[in-house]
Amino acid sequence: MVVELLVIHLCLSSDTGRIEIPAILKREPVSTDIELGSKNYHNIPKAIILGGGYNDEDLNAMRKACQTAKTPLVPWLRVRDTSYYNLLSPQIEQSGTDVY
Repeated sequence: MVVELLVIHLCLSSDTGRIEIPAILKREPVSTDIELGSKNYHNIPKAIILGGGYNDEDLNAMRKACQTAKTPLVPWLRVRDTSYYNLLSPQIEQSGTDVY
């Protein structure tokens, strides 16, 4: 099964996410220097997807900013930062390589 995702915006920190995600969920344009994403803010996103670099505190801060702004409810998905390490840990132990 192939899943197609259309990325409309990219935030590189939780600080910008706390400002930009609520605006995007309200279908407001967001000014950014990042050239990635379609920048099509006309429709409400189907989900917010976060990479593994965001911890629980970051996630909760961004979600709280959206709740405070009374944005529409959408699912939040986050990659667990330990999943990649857990998948590779047997190979890492055998090779003696450190992962940061």
